[in-house]
Amino acid sequence: ERERENLWKVWASAGVDRSSGRMANVTASGALTARGGTALGDVLARAAGSAATVWLRRSRSSALYETVKRCLETRRSVQTMAREFPARSRGTLKVRLPKMCTFELRAQDVWNDSCAVAADVTSSRGEHLPPELAKAAMHDFDLHIVADTRRNALRIETGQETTPHWLRRHGRKVTDIFRLGKHVPSRYDARVTVTATVPSDYGVDVEVDSGLVRLQGTFEGEESRICSQSADVLVDSIQSNNIDIESHSGEIRAMLLNGNVLLRSRSGSVDVGRLQGDSVRCITENGDVSVGSIYGNYNVLRTCRGDVRVANVSGKTSIRSHHGNLAISGGEGDLDLEATHGDTSLQLSLPRDVFVRCYNGNVRIGLPPSLHADLDLEGERVALDEGFRFKHLGVRDKVLLGIVAGSKQHPPRNLPWRSNIFVRAPRGLVAAIPQTWGMLTASSVDTRVASQAAHPQPAAHETVATDDAAAPAAGRSRAAAT
Repeated sequence: ERERENLWKVWASAGVDRSSGRMANVTASGALTARGGTALGDVLARAAGSAATVWLRRSRSSALYETVKRCLETRRSVQTMAREFPARSRGTLKVRLPKMCTFELRAQDVWNDSCAVAADVTSSRGEHLPPELAKAAMHDFDLHIVADTRRNALRIETGQETTPHWLRRHGRKVTDIFRLGKHVPSRYDARVTVTATVPSDYGVDVEVDSGLVRLQGTFEGEESRICSQSADVLVDSIQSNNIDIESHSGEIRAMLLNGNVLLRSRSGSVDVGRLQGDSVRCITENGDVSVGSIYGNYNVLRTCRGDVRVANVSGKTSIRSHHGNLAISGGEGDLDLEATHGDTSLQLSLPRDVFVRCYNGNVRIGLPPSLHADLDLEGERVALDEGFRFKHLGVRDKVLLGIVAGSKQHPPRNLPWRSNIFVRAPRGLVAAIPQTWGMLTASSVDTRVASQAAHPQPAAHETVATDDAAAPAAGRSRAAAT
């Protein structure tokens, strides 16, 4: 109330009559929300001082009043509900919100004996939403909270969205497109944000129809499941035994996922900083897959239409892309790559068995200088850098078959295994070059353009390779450096 009175003093100094009711909807943000903090009116008055008061007195037009009012109240939320419930560690949270909303889940210390649920209402257009409209929107949202203290479970749910609300909300979008009249805020323009704060060791089971799902903090429950129809999923960190995140038409973004991870998306992209666990699976239909690092025993990445970019991967990994490029900046362990329509760029660090099939594209492989491996490369053109120590085992049309034993500057590394590299690109160029830092940042460079710029290419059906042992006697040509 004190902030409200201070704000009215600012308007009174500008010549606004309080009894006229023209500014009846102007209130301090602290009177409407529990998050407002210092009222914006006080901040404006203290910052501008008397100069702002003089400027407001000179211009008393209604347009100015509406502009200042919108600046003060843009995107201010109205908190309509806040509840606290008793909680213990190792509980469960189940959320079912089949309506358009924003759900935020925050992690707190496991020793806290309570959890909180709050609901805020904002205008989807950023306009001022009176408290009575916010309460009406919350009444239509029909939020139910069930706290079972005996089972240590918390359930948050709503009913299905009715048809009149769906038609009214989408009808306003059509009105805004064709500019059919002046827009008046109503409860159908409100957006509900549900915020839950639970201990970090809670098991999470969330289903949201549309909007946004955001998990803040680190969750360490036994099971973590998030499912959405058209909502984006943003996750900070989850460390659980089983992690299942699914979004039909939204994006999935996470910083750290540790456990048996399953990520699924139909028409959205997947962007994860780090995946770690015994089993890692990421499947998309129409979207890109971008992962910083994967540390798993069994890794599977699938996409029908999209690119796959991985900075570092270890373990047994299988990657498939039907229409898209594959870019692996650091590969360790067993790799199985397949691209139907697209290029493949691969940087190997400690490879074991590597199988690459690129049916309509080029393949560019960065090999360690101290690599000791069996090579079986086949393509429209095959090029091996002349710095490697290579011994031919057989030469066929468009095929390079032999053994790489380090390079001229680096002897082969003594490892308990010898790598096997098998590449098939029947309609593209296969280029094997020493690993470089440039591939880490520009792994999507066209191999054909890069090789032609460095050295002229051989004939279309000529396989270029080196045999350091038999080159003086047989007179074989040196390899073309890419």
